[in-house]
Amino acid sequence: MGADSSLPDVADVPRVTTKTVQEMKVVVVDLPFGSFQGDSKEALRSSIRVMKETGAHAVKIEGGAPVTESIGRMVTAGIPVMGHLGLTPQSIYNYGTYQVRARKEEEADELRADAKRLEEAGCFAVVLEKIPADLAREVTESLSIPTIGIGAGDRTDGQVLVSQDVRDRSFPSEDESY
Repeated sequence: MGADSSLPDVADVPRVTTKTVQEMKVVVVDLPFGSFQGDSKEALRSSIRVMKETGAHAVKIEGGAPVTESIGRMVTAGIPVMGHLGLTPQSIYNYGTYQVRARKEEEADELRADAKRLEEAGCFAVVLEKIPADLAREVTESLSIPTIGIGAGDRTDGQVLVSQDVRDRSFPSEDESY
């Protein structure tokens, strides 16, 4: 607290500081697989249940155009929503691998459009997972909401390092230093 070292700190300082940080956190919870893929009413019911049962501050939903109606309904109901594009773990069986997404220009164009759709639907942020770094930078620069990168280079607004990816080397590494 302005001293040259931490020795003068009294016991209350770390406790108060830690409590302040804890109060400032934002907890975002993934909507479980199967809870939002139906209609937007089902997605709203699921997100309300998740928010009530977990005490989370927001929900995260994977996908682009197909989920924008659900996002709009949730946001209108007062639920903060974070989007998730690129590698979407809940749909891994559609792709079969944890490899980088949107390498082809057609896929990159779709991801760019989906990012804009998520922003327009009311998302407060978008996770960009396992996409080329240049594409992540381009998407980040095109949006007015923050982007959070997971294995998407160092040009997003924030970074996530998934602890399981660091511990479990059976998945491709996303723990590159930026």
